[in-house]
Amino acid sequence: CTCCQQEVFESQLEYHASFCLPEPPPVTPVTPVTRGPPPNEGMATSSRVFFSNVPYTVSEAELLSLFRQVGSVLELNLFQNELGRSRGMGHCLFQSPQEAQLAIQELRDVDVGGRPIWIAEDTRGKTPPGAMTSGKGAMTKGKGGAMHRAAPY
Repeated sequence: CTCCQQEVFESQLEYHASFCLPEPPPVTPVTPVTRGPPPNEGMATSSRVFFSNVPYTVSEAELLSLFRQVGSVLELNLFQNELGRSRGMGHCLFQSPQEAQLAIQELRDVDVGGRPIWIAEDTRGKTPPGAMTSGKGAMTKGKGGAMHRAAPY
């Protein structure tokens, strides 16, 4: 048999072919998908970082003081719910990508209000064009107001 390389008598060839599987197709190698930091060895390409795991009781002023330890803060956004209470996460915009990278390296897992803060490069970027960020209906189900407030510094 050409499929399984067994000796098969001509009289049994038809019977053998009914259960003998044809040769499998050649295997195509799979190209792995790389995820994670960009190929520039983990250096931040954005000046904006995302932070989370911040207790709701921590103020913008406390966060501003923390982020100013590693660089010049241009803007701090502490996300808030409809009632104006902290959601424990937000963005911080630094003057340069190097300062953002330093914040990621130096401040990640630092204790803030009893919890380790999580800091990473903001990969989502700015709000997409046409997205509603404030006013009636903007991520608040028609209750008005914004879910976060930008505080320039």
